[in-house]
Amino acid sequence: FEHLKSVIQGPFHSLERLEICNEQAKAMDDEGVEYFFSVYLDEEHSNFLASWQMPKLTHLKLRNVLPNSPLRCENVTSLCIELLYNEEDLYMEGLKRLLRSMPKIKSLSITLDAKFISFEDDDSDSDEDLVDDTPVLPSLTSLELKVGSPVFDETLPRFMPLINTRKLAHLPPALQNEYPSNEKEFAKCVSAIFDPPTSGTPLDRPFELIEDFALDTNRFEGSAKTFERIFTSMPNVRHMSLAIYQLSKIYILGHWVRAGAFKHLRTLRIEIPQFPSYEFPLDEERFDALFSNGHCNEFERMDIRVEPLHCVKKGKARLESLLGDKLHWHEISE
Repeated sequence: FEHLKSVIQGPFHSLERLEICNEQAKAMDDEGVEYFFSVYLDEEHSNFLASWQMPKLTHLKLRNVLPNSPLRCENVTSLCIELLYNEEDLYMEGLKRLLRSMPKIKSLSITLDAKFISFEDDDSDSDEDLVDDTPVLPSLTSLELKVGSPVFDETLPRFMPLINTRKLAHLPPALQNEYPSNEKEFAKCVSAIFDPPTSGTPLDRPFELIEDFALDTNRFEGSAKTFERIFTSMPNVRHMSLAIYQLSKIYILGHWVRAGAFKHLRTLRIEIPQFPSYEFPLDEERFDALFSNGHCNEFERMDIRVEPLHCVKKGKARLESLLGDKLHWHEISE
């Protein structure tokens, strides 16, 4: 930012897209000791950035950078925040101030893939309006949340209340990349994202309007309980994409469907990445509940993408008998 001060003299009347990235993860102090750069700009640089007038800015990306002051870009509709590889606490109040300065955001992509301890409260902030974790993006309809390893107990539970999940129509995807190293941590992530809000009732659905959903569980097995939390939280989903790995235990159970899950599902896309195995995931009746007893009357198409090293004959034949021409099978050659 020091180099920009002599260049930037006035407002950015025509700027529509802006990316600010910090790729310098570490540095050496005078004694040769490595330390991590902070994602937070210092006060001087943060105030300088906050002075920029960007009335036409619609797309903003912040990678390993967070300003301490609200920005002057109130017409931003798409915000991407990527926080990687640093080891410092994040301040919830500062994040809320930043988000509130862009009330027209419709699409938010946020990556938490760092060694955060948690979101901490900023004691220097005395604004009573910022005390509670309440939704701060009134126009948000699409959330892309990428959760990395490790995300401790207080991170997602502090972040999710900022999102009014009942207004979201797109959740692509909820979880991906590297995850915490055990099933308990995976279950905590799922609970933080998909459980009804504490102010609601057990019957509340946190994602009532979601129509498009994708899930990549990577190397986690999951369980009936965790997948029930996910799949029963979005009764109006129409298009769903799943990646099934060697250890994955993704199933759709009949009593979820009979209770109203997937009643509007139209398309299901399943990708089975390459892995050596004597068992093919679709040999089992993982998704048969969708196609029996007429519960999913709007279903139109099932797309299967299979990578090499699978014996697919049995699973393919079984699905063809269930779906007929609604099944579209793609075997990807090396």
